[in-house]
Amino acid sequence: MSVLCFRCFPYGHKKILNNNAVVTVNETGREIVAIGKGIAFNHKVGDNVSDDVVQKIYILSDKNVLQKFEQLISGISIEYLQVTNEIIELAEKELDCKLSDFAYISLTDHIHMAVHRARRGVFLDNMMLWEIDKFYEREFLVAKRALNLINARFQVEMPEGEAGFIAMHLIDGQSESSVPLADKTMKLIQEIVNIVRMTCFRPSYSVFAFPKSYIVIRAVFCRRLLDESKCRPL
Repeated sequence: MSVLCFRCFPYGHKKILNNNAVVTVNETGREIVAIGKGIAFNHKVGDNVSDDVVQKIYILSDKNVLQKFEQLISGISIEYLQVTNEIIELAEKELDCKLSDFAYISLTDHIHMAVHRARRGVFLDNMMLWEIDKFYEREFLVAKRALNLINARFQVEMPEGEAGFIAMHLIDGQSESSVPLADKTMKLIQEIVNIVRMTCFRPSYSVFAFPKSYIVIRAVFCRRLLDESKCRPL
C-alpha cells in the first residue's frame, strides 16, 4: 500500500464509504481511497473531491485487499486509521522493512476492537507474550511504543499483553501472505522448545540452556514452510 500526502485531485466520488472516506480514481484511472474529515459530508457520488480536505490517499495493490479495506473503514472513526498510519510508519522505520498492504487492514481492525473491549473493561490474556518478547524483540519494542500511543490517543489503559498482539500483526506484516501466520509460528516455537527439552531428557530446561539462534533459525524455517504451503496446489 502506498500512503501519500494529497495535493491536487480533480476526480469525483466513485463511492462514499462514510463522511470521512471516499473511493475515487487517480490520474491513471486506478481506484484509491481518499481520507479526510468531512470529505463526503453533504456530498453525493459524482461530486468532486476537494483537495483541501484530503489528508491521505491509499493505493492498494490488490483488488481484494482494497475491497476489505473499504468494508473496514466504512464503519470506523478516522482516528483509528490515523493511529495505524503512525504505527506503520514507526514500524517500517525501526524494523527497516516495508509492511504489506494487509497489515493496514488487520492492525486497524485489531486496534478498533481492542479499544472497544478496553472501554468495557475486557482484556485478553496473551499466552505467547514470553515467546514474542524473547524471539521477536524488535517487533515487541515497537509494539510497546504503539501501545503507549493507543492508550494516550483513546484514553484507555490496555496492559502489556496487548503489545504482544500488536507485535504479531507487525510480524505478519513482513510477509506477503494475507493469512495471519504469526500465531502458528509462535505455537511452532513452543513445540520446538518442548521437543529440545524432552530430547535432552531435561523437562525443566530453560530455553536459554541452548543457543537462542537454534530456535530463531527454526522459527524462520517454520515461517517459510507456512508461507510456501499457501502457494502449493492441493
